[in-house]
Amino acid sequence: MGLLLQDTGQEADQREGQQDVHSIVKAEPGVKVAFPQLKDTIAQGIEIISGPVRDSIMEKDGRVLVQESYVITSFDSGVFVIPPMPIEIQQESYNNTLRTDPLHLIVNTFVVDQQKGNYDIVMPLAAPWTFAEILPYLLWTLLGLSLIH
Repeated sequence: MGLLLQDTGQEADQREGQQDVHSIVKAEPGVKVAFPQLKDTIAQGIEIISGPVRDSIMEKDGRVLVQESYVITSFDSGVFVIPPMPIEIQQESYNNTLRTDPLHLIVNTFVVDQQKGNYDIVMPLAAPWTFAEILPYLLWTLLGLSLIH
């Protein structure tokens, strides 16, 4: 039959951002692949930002490559474990449940210099005033002057 189950998320080091997690199954044509239905969290402390995004590609050897992707994040620092995910493989003569390997997500926080405290990474840019921004002040000033006279 020839199935390949690959979790390409790998051990990830995340700094309070987002991480892509992919599960890939390579199967013969006619095989039904059912990924787990994840809603808003994968594990405690790991939230799903977007997904699932499913894609399938017919390869040159006739097999189908099925991929499901999620974008995940965590707002706490620490080591989180994404448990093995069940993937159901169904064919007329064959039904089985495969499981991905557990995946470790390491989340580090930023070190804040106590002398500097919190500060903007990039300072705000000074933008010139536009006519649309000045127009209300100009109109109120003209209205005020006309009421005085």
